[in-house]
Amino acid sequence: MRTGILLQARIGSVRLPGKVLMSILGDSIIGWCMRSLSDVACDEYNVVTDYKSVYELRDEVQRYEFNLCVGDSDHVLSRYARFAHHLDLDVVLRATADNPFVSSHFAQSLLAVAIKRDVDYACYTNLPVGVGVECIKTSALMTAFDRATTKYDQEHVCPYIYNNEDMFTIAKIAAPLPTGISEEKVRFSATIDTQEDFQKVTGWINKRSKEAAGTPIHLEELVSLKYAR
Repeated sequence: MRTGILLQARIGSVRLPGKVLMSILGDSIIGWCMRSLSDVACDEYNVVTDYKSVYELRDEVQRYEFNLCVGDSDHVLSRYARFAHHLDLDVVLRATADNPFVSSHFAQSLLAVAIKRDVDYACYTNLPVGVGVECIKTSALMTAFDRATTKYDQEHVCPYIYNNEDMFTIAKIAAPLPTGISEEKVRFSATIDTQEDFQKVTGWINKRSKEAAGTPIHLEELVSLKYAR
């Protein structure tokens, strides 16, 4: 079984243009994502983008030894379906490049659960926004690509799948949280959509020790940084 990461990125964010290349402690936001996801054991590591973004992203993507897949600007679902098929993947891990705390640990465990349960779509429901990923069979992506007709479904990749439980097998499950971390403590967003989000996340990361610089931030540390005074 072939598995792969398809990390969605673009330069043209409406609320915070160019955010994926904004720097936090010397690394771009997309760089934080790729560095973490490179720890996931799979067959392919790819950034999926549009034609408007490719030239600005190319050097950064190559720096982390990811491959660049370029497709339609608006029909993001088509990008995922076509590249998953082109790369001969059976299962895709989908992440987005505005989440510097995306977790390789939870991506790996979700992939194992999805394969064991043989489901079309899987996600964890109890992680901070921006920490988890989605796991989707390529066959489900192809079906969604063939049948999805609304702009919303074409732009957002997975809603057509998880909103049609009569057509697809879905597993929305609770992640096994580390000891000492309650469900209440992980109810927050760690994604970057706005300048305020960027400042908030930068503030958390600036609390790290110098010894930890340049390494991914796992959930235990993220929770500690968020609630530290």
